[in-house]
Amino acid sequence: MGKRMTGALLVCALLALAGCETTGDPNQGGLWGWSEEKSQQRIDERQARKATLEEEQQAEAARTAALESESAEKRAQRDALVAKATSLDKELAALQQKIRTAKASTDAAKRRQWELSTEANALQSKLDKARAAAATTPDVQAKQDEVKRLEAEIDRLLKEAEALSTL
Repeated sequence: MGKRMTGALLVCALLALAGCETTGDPNQGGLWGWSEEKSQQRIDERQARKATLEEEQQAEAARTAALESESAEKRAQRDALVAKATSLDKELAALQQKIRTAKASTDAAKRRQWELSTEANALQSKLDKARAAAATTPDVQAKQDEVKRLEAEIDRLLKEAEALSTL
């Protein structure tokens, strides 16, 4: 019975050592039950994962920088459009004042004065709508185009108002 017991203990010990050999983590395999090769493989895998994560982090940092740059550019464009809209408001107020104070002597001139006043009021309404739409429209080019169109319309009305005052 002693030989059987010794043999069984020897088999159990060998199985225990063989089972521990499969780990690359000395914390799991103990002082004698870990494999240096598996440990190195584990280290290599972790270093590869770290390198991958660092690359992903750099890519995300680059995307963040690009988005911040784009955001700053859009803010600058928005600020320029707000300043232009404020300028158009002032020009339009001056135009409306000029139309109101124009001395129309003939019925045709008075009718034209009334038409210009109506157009100036409609233009003010369009400017107000454009300003409201600008707050919700992400398309900066569309906003710039609308501001240019309104600016051209104001210039046209200014010329007509000047011509009206000479009648």
